[in-house]
Amino acid sequence: MTQSAVMTVLLALTGVFGVPLTWAQTEAAPTEPAATYSDAELKSFAAAAVEVHRINSAYLPKMAEADPDEQRQLEQQALRDTTAAVQKQGLTSDRYDEILSAAQTRIEVAKKVEQFLNTKTPHPGTTQL
Repeated sequence: MTQSAVMTVLLALTGVFGVPLTWAQTEAAPTEPAATYSDAELKSFAAAAVEVHRINSAYLPKMAEADPDEQRQLEQQALRDTTAAVQKQGLTSDRYDEILSAAQTRIEVAKKVEQFLNTKTPHPGTTQL
């Protein structure tokens, strides 16, 4: 995940945890066959998204009050932490980003991810699969 991807994830997860069904507001006409995701991948994505959201929530207030040099350091640490959280769930950053994008544009993916988000009760510092 690049630094700009971290900010994209920050903004995207606002939608994930704010109003989940607005992810897939539009369904673009596919130009190539849509990727499919196993339930296991979507479950891992949901678990990673919860952890990424927790990490981002911890860093955003710090970044808002930091000077530019501190912001860069915080961004780098947030990137390391979110990348580790994604990898802990067995996903690469690229696959996480791909599923995130699909959840934002394809209603069936959004609904499945929302189902996994709603069926788990996250506990801080733990991962449930």
